[in-house]
Amino acid sequence: MFSTQTEKPAHESTSSARLDLTALVIDDRTGPPLDDVLRAVRRALDRLAVDSEIIVYSSAVGGHGQAFRDGIAAARGDHVVVIDDDFVSDPDVLCRLWEARGDAGVVIGSRYVPGGSAQMPALRRWMSRALNAFSRRGLSLAVHDCSSACRLYRRDALASVELRATDFDVLQEALIQINADGWDIREVPFRYRSSLRWPSHERPLRFAWIFLRTFLRMWRLRNSAFSADYDERAFNSVIPLQRYWQRTRHRLIMGFLENDTRTLDIGCGSSRIIQGLPSAVGLDIQLKKLRRIHRKTSRVVQATITSLPFASGGFETIICSQVIEHVPRELVDWREMNRVLVTGGTLIVGTPDYNTIAWPLLEWAYGIVHPAGYVHEHINHYTAASLKAELDAHGFAVTDRAYVGGGELIYKAKKLRDSSPIGS
Repeated sequence: MFSTQTEKPAHESTSSARLDLTALVIDDRTGPPLDDVLRAVRRALDRLAVDSEIIVYSSAVGGHGQAFRDGIAAARGDHVVVIDDDFVSDPDVLCRLWEARGDAGVVIGSRYVPGGSAQMPALRRWMSRALNAFSRRGLSLAVHDCSSACRLYRRDALASVELRATDFDVLQEALIQINADGWDIREVPFRYRSSLRWPSHERPLRFAWIFLRTFLRMWRLRNSAFSADYDERAFNSVIPLQRYWQRTRHRLIMGFLENDTRTLDIGCGSSRIIQGLPSAVGLDIQLKKLRRIHRKTSRVVQATITSLPFASGGFETIICSQVIEHVPRELVDWREMNRVLVTGGTLIVGTPDYNTIAWPLLEWAYGIVHPAGYVHEHINHYTAASLKAELDAHGFAVTDRAYVGGGELIYKAKKLRDSSPIGS
């Protein structure tokens, strides 16, 4: 099924039924005639034999970014493939994108993976290579072609992104936001051949300025606590103190574990701890963190620390590291952790100790150099004494403790008895 719309904005189809695929054609009027592009798209869609539609927007009206946003808003497909006049050079790429989709948030038609190619003027090729290398390093992306416009998006992955870019930098913005939301990114070969003319949005200086402007904004998101792989990346951070902190915490907690037990990691995030325990259950309230980690551990659950969706006595070990300081104190229900832990089981809990000299100073400095980090989310200020009192009151006995950097406290405790029933 095809529904073709030219220019913008009202959708011509009278049906609101969902489709498999929307082909969003962005016409910049600089390459092959639009009719040639549409014929190539229709032939490619015929080979796929899926329920589909074609929507056409002109980038001359509001810019490439506005055409992209309008097209995504109008699309009815569960997947959206974005096409411009470069598609004519390799129409078979649509089949490769579709076959590679799986549960990926975006599949990129890449010029710089084996089987891909880029035929374009030397200056453009050099600039493209340089900007892509800059993106890979600066944004820590395992992507070879961040600037390719030929992409297949999962509509679920686009649902939560907030796109502000008005020009070609919308590609960079969409990619980083989808990555920050925990979706997988894949690449397939794309044989790119540029049109004879140089489109206005790709003039070197203007394109470089647009790219760098958005890069800075996306760098802040990429390195914030809102990015799904924040914890994972911190383990290999180029910042020595951050790397030390993550690795020391990991070493201490793993050292407190006793053999291969039934383990629950509350607030697992994307940390190396849950990655090192493939048989453990990872629990987190943030779906994007679980989406990121499920590729490395299949047992993940979205839930809160207040109401654990497990049977009583279901675990022999519970890890709760860097969680309780982020949760309002009345919602930290120690009785729930006690309930799902067997008698004699181990609870490992870690949190900043605000009665130390090191932690308040470190938090102050960290807030200056990394204002988008976790610091401002620390709403509960525990001390070694206050945390031990909580544990004692709920049937736990502290058996060991350790510090990361003299400021982050980690307690190991045993469950001696059941705590008071919930609601008593």
